[in-house]
Amino acid sequence: MTTQIFSDTPLSASQIETISKDNEARELAWLISSIVRPQLPEIKEGLSSCLRQVSEDNEAIFKLPLSSHKSEILKGTVSRKNYKIVGLNVSIKTKGFNSGRPFSLQLKEDQSIIIRQLLDCHDYIYKAVNTIDKIQETEQLDPLVFLKYIEQLYEQIISAKQALNDPNPAYIFPKYRTSAAKYEPEMPECINLDFFVNNSELTVDFQSLKRVTKRPWCTIVNVRGHLSFADYVRVKISKERNRSVHQIIIDEYQRLLRWQKNEEEKDEDEEVPTLGSTLKSIFGTSNDPSLSSLLKSASKYLEQCITYVDNENKPYVVNIVEKCEMVTSDPILLSLSVKLDSLEKAVGRLEGNMRSLAS
Repeated sequence: MTTQIFSDTPLSASQIETISKDNEARELAWLISSIVRPQLPEIKEGLSSCLRQVSEDNEAIFKLPLSSHKSEILKGTVSRKNYKIVGLNVSIKTKGFNSGRPFSLQLKEDQSIIIRQLLDCHDYIYKAVNTIDKIQETEQLDPLVFLKYIEQLYEQIISAKQALNDPNPAYIFPKYRTSAAKYEPEMPECINLDFFVNNSELTVDFQSLKRVTKRPWCTIVNVRGHLSFADYVRVKISKERNRSVHQIIIDEYQRLLRWQKNEEEKDEDEEVPTLGSTLKSIFGTSNDPSLSSLLKSASKYLEQCITYVDNENKPYVVNIVEKCEMVTSDPILLSLSVKLDSLEKAVGRLEGNMRSLAS
């Protein structure tokens, strides 16, 4: 915005700057009192409406079909209530599991599965409503403090909308596994089901898994960190791009064997089995692959090996045999996304106008 200043007497550069800043401050104060504050009640009501859709107090249950013309692997229904799955009845049919025969899996009646993205969305909207409450509690706020609150509100709405669009990797395979005990019968370790929201649609992702038994690719070298030998090699390849892949594999394999030998020596006088003694049983010397055979199979295992967790939350190495993704048509989540998009644009315009005056 350009400000023109007219004066009967000549003004210095510093005086002009001071007058300009005072004028911008008055314009910002006017914008806040006349334009921004009057819109806050409507914005709050819109946010509160969104919050009610995913609030724990909302007892409405939506039963949604799971089917696809592209795949016959997974069929059934899923029921959502606020930010939780409260019902699931599916039939799984895949060559890599149960000899290709249909396998029925249900969520136990007393169990539920939290859709963490929807919980995140709920929490961001809740924070946004609280931000407006803080603004409204104080009639006289410094304009720059007011702007900080509006920027915070804008970021919270963006985060709530983002939670409906992209699944957080920490919430899905292979970082996360839903407790197998929630299902009837208990979910076998060789399959996995993920529930997440993608582009405002509730999605069920299925994987049929096979345990990797080939040494050293099946070896977990960091139990707490859930890292396998394959993970360590991939990290090294990513970090040390100036070295050949073959040399990295050879070096890491030899490092693993030295580590194994040290652990065996530590356990020679111990009566209670430990990680070292476990490795000793895993790494029988006669079963260790030669370097040539290791390098021949390396490409396949580095591409396919995934470190996952079993039903006891213990890490092990798998590869995916089959997978499919089923998308439901959840009209409430779509409506929620549209409302948040509208609120984001409205608050974004207010924030942009205020920032232009404050800069």
